[in-house]
Amino acid sequence: MLATLFKHSGIYSGSLIIARLISFAAFILFARHLGPDLFGRYIFFITLVQVITFIGDAGLGQWYQKNVTENKRHHFFAQTLVVRVFTMIATSAIALTILYVLFGFDAQNFLIFIFALFFEGLLSIGEFFYFEKRESHIVGLKQIGRALLLVSFYYLASHVFTFTTAIVAYVIAAVITCAWFFPWRVLWHVRMHHVTSAHKVFVASYPYALLSLTSLAYARADSIIIGVFSGTIALGIYSTAYRFLESLSLLPQALTQNLFPISAKKTISQDHLYKLISIAALIGGGIAFILFFFSNAIILTFFGTEYVQAVSILQILSIVLFLFFINAPLSTVVQSSHLVKKFLPYGVINTLGNILLNILFIPLFGIAAAACIMLFTEITGLLINYFFIKKLYKNSSS
Repeated sequence: MLATLFKHSGIYSGSLIIARLISFAAFILFARHLGPDLFGRYIFFITLVQVITFIGDAGLGQWYQKNVTENKRHHFFAQTLVVRVFTMIATSAIALTILYVLFGFDAQNFLIFIFALFFEGLLSIGEFFYFEKRESHIVGLKQIGRALLLVSFYYLASHVFTFTTAIVAYVIAAVITCAWFFPWRVLWHVRMHHVTSAHKVFVASYPYALLSLTSLAYARADSIIIGVFSGTIALGIYSTAYRFLESLSLLPQALTQNLFPISAKKTISQDHLYKLISIAALIGGGIAFILFFFSNAIILTFFGTEYVQAVSILQILSIVLFLFFINAPLSTVVQSSHLVKKFLPYGVINTLGNILLNILFIPLFGIAAAACIMLFTEITGLLINYFFIKKLYKNSSS
């Protein structure tokens, strides 16, 4: 089982490495060209898109992976897609109203935002279809293709590259990618009973929806709070360091995506889990070590002296990255088990604590507080995961 898991995870993470290298190049180009202020606005825009997309996913991908069978794959995905359309409409309406009231988006950015939400939703739910089929390489190709498009659009429009150009490029890349990536043939399997039973699926998926929401809030709330309380310049600087955390967490992400469909059907053995954790800790520790001690050279080389404040942030986030590697297999096994509903309140409390601490301390201590708070709540998350793992295997052996 471990050999197969690492094979799929290795293929996926390998393709993600290529995609992240290309997207990292686009990230550097955008950051250098736009400067901390406009780059911070760009990050704020796409962060909002990603947050609303995750809310709209409503745990449907995990519900699909938990319930799908080989001979009814298209039926279950058609059902998932119908519910996702409903959540897309609801979350988009609420989000756009809030954005209009609080941020005063102009008509042009408003329209771009709607397009971004629609195609991000299709791309997001489509990933679960391929992961369940053990075709994670297609998801990896999606990431590579989209990253290449962003770099290409930059060079095509570098002479007139503005904030608006950047977000238009982001949306066009999503549209083109969606055209070949999304399994459009599933539309032929949509039936009226998928519409009439949509509420049942939504109710069944709510534990995964809350878990996804807490995971997203945990990962993205700091960026939004920094953007609101500290401004776009601070967000631009913080994002340069945070980008390394995102890019280098490839293996734990790949492991999580490929492990969930397996452990959702049958809990993996305790020995297999501990082997996974040991391997993940060894790899994560090596990467974190390099990132910590070479943070100054990394930031100044890639982004320049304008982003020097990101050095200390990167050092803190390198420790967070190490904990990501350890937490990934633990959290996946717990969340795919029968203990998911009991685990849910703890995950929510940990995330709410993260958000509350960010709201309290970012206005006082700036972006350094956001990094320290993420480290603290990653440690508490590890303790929670360990508690439930012990509980899960104790129940399994009794």
